[in-house]
Amino acid sequence: MRNPFARRKDQAAPSPAAAEVAPDEGRAAFEAGLTPASIEDAAEMLIAGGATKALFVSPDGDEGAAVAVLVAREVSDAGLRVVILDLTVSGAVSRATLESVNHVGVTDLLVSEAGFTEAVHVDHYSDCDILPVGTADPVRAMQASARLPVIVRSLTSAYDLVVVECGATDADGIRALLAEGTEMLVSAVEMDDRTVATAAQLRDLEHGRVTVVSLPDGEIPLSASRSDGTVETSAKSARGQSSSSASAAASAT
Repeated sequence: MRNPFARRKDQAAPSPAAAEVAPDEGRAAFEAGLTPASIEDAAEMLIAGGATKALFVSPDGDEGAAVAVLVAREVSDAGLRVVILDLTVSGAVSRATLESVNHVGVTDLLVSEAGFTEAVHVDHYSDCDILPVGTADPVRAMQASARLPVIVRSLTSAYDLVVVECGATDADGIRALLAEGTEMLVSAVEMDDRTVATAAQLRDLEHGRVTVVSLPDGEIPLSASRSDGTVETSAKSARGQSSSSASAAASAT
């Protein structure tokens, strides 16, 4: 199976104009009244629109989580402070950015076993901050899920953009996170009926536009490459900034 966290080594990152979704893939989205976009298009849309929160739904599960990470890194490379919140069941984002799911994170926050300064980490391969899935008992965390919107609001006060990877959820799964400044995006490994149906369901929330974002082709693992194609080896230098942003989020609770 093709690695979704990948880009061909000898292939430069496409420009927004050249990276349009293929006509056959985009046709179904257009017919459904949706907006297709490349990784670069999605990042530019979030920046230009002044979005404070981007909710990614991935009908294809873990493979689709690559889209949220790529878009977040693209926005971070433009100079914005970005944090990625991993709400996947398997910790797909945590594995891709921190190389492990054994980090304190959002479930620990939900059950009050950790604070933001402990739960926010630095992406090993970009300047993004990461709030991983966490290590607390998921059953207890689900019982405290009403606290999730409060956690997200605290993050929006500390970062320019909060990217939330919601996994393979439905419209009801993101409803509580909708607010002013929120964009809804659907990660598409392939533009199939499931992707279009998910996007149409989100559109029925009548919150605003829904953007379908497709993965680029390639072979280099995402975890080894920034969005500009260079290898990132200085993640530790960003830890001071991460700490200050996490402190700001903590003070907002």
